[in-house]
Amino acid sequence: MAKCVLTPEVLKNMFLDKDEKESTAWHIAVYMGQIEVLYKVWEWAKDVLTPKEFRNKLFLYKDICGRTIWHIAAEKGRLDLLHKLCGWAKGLLTQEELSGMLLLAKDRNEWTAWH
Repeated sequence: MAKCVLTPEVLKNMFLDKDEKESTAWHIAVYMGQIEVLYKVWEWAKDVLTPKEFRNKLFLYKDICGRTIWHIAAEKGRLDLLHKLCGWAKGLLTQEELSGMLLLAKDRNEWTAWH
């Protein structure tokens, strides 16, 4: 039986691939409230994604409904995820990106995570 090798390129593709709803593994982990999976994706992604990819393809990326991970965590009432995501975002995003593009981002209904 062939052994599956998770090269940096394979891992990168896994993190950036999208499902039929344009959700990434990051979105799905937040949606499902799987904090352990979120931690693991974070740890692996740090090794293979550039800071720009982290910002644009994980933190600021929107699914087909226009929701960021922040929208999803707030929708699910997951304060623990919001707290952890905020801590990680502070290390990657500028103040403008954090406030304007993540915290105040609007989905396709023009709602922010605070609605």
